[in-house]
Amino acid sequence: MMSKSIRAVLPAIALGLGAASACAAPVQFFDGTFNLANYSQLAYATDPSVTISASQITSGGNPGDALSVQFSNSGGAVNLISYQGFVNTSFSYDPSAQGAVTGIDFSSDRYVDFGSSLNPQLTTFSRPLLLQSGVYYLAPFADPQTRGAWFTSAITGLTAADFSSFDFGTGTSNAALHPDFSASGAPIELGLASRFALGTALQPFRLSGQFRFDNLAITVEPAATVPEPPTWALLGLALPVLLWRRRPRAARPSAA
Repeated sequence: MMSKSIRAVLPAIALGLGAASACAAPVQFFDGTFNLANYSQLAYATDPSVTISASQITSGGNPGDALSVQFSNSGGAVNLISYQGFVNTSFSYDPSAQGAVTGIDFSSDRYVDFGSSLNPQLTTFSRPLLLQSGVYYLAPFADPQTRGAWFTSAITGLTAADFSSFDFGTGTSNAALHPDFSASGAPIELGLASRFALGTALQPFRLSGQFRFDNLAITVEPAATVPEPPTWALLGLALPVLLWRRRPRAARPSAA
């Protein structure tokens, strides 16, 4: 039968082990203003006749400040595939210091504003973007083609396998190359990317419009932590005491 002393000490040890192996708190990032001084920007475009620019706007967001990406041309035919990337340099997570990543949640609000000239060949999406060891990664997901109104692009539980490397210099991706979310992975910076495609073949088209982005939210889910050395040390100190208390005791001599 377990002695009272063992029954008294074991719950404390179990509590210490449970606390040490509990899940770390999620790390949350949010930006509702889009000060571009906090971002590194990347761009890829196939049609040099289209002018593309990005700026912070102080009204017209959801609400208030927002990121605006503007597109325009001189009225000729448009055959454009464009990727615009924005990595927030303060959205940083280090797996080697903060724990392996089990999942990433992403959401951002977007408004597609092209006036009345919403060409049916126009497609657009938002993507979570991350940078690790000089390589950029995008995670594709189903994104509604809502226009003329604010809507939210969101996905949860993204793993390393959901991200593929993307080269903003060539506009190509490598589905076999993924980021390292393990505890030995290099630091990660996070942000968003936007893709805009419009093809009018040889037909002239006056392109004048913008995408607006607001309320970028990214959550990194760390893996459960393992028991820390102090906890194991506590267990190591407690067990000898328990064993000593359970040692057989010599019989007391009877009174003469």
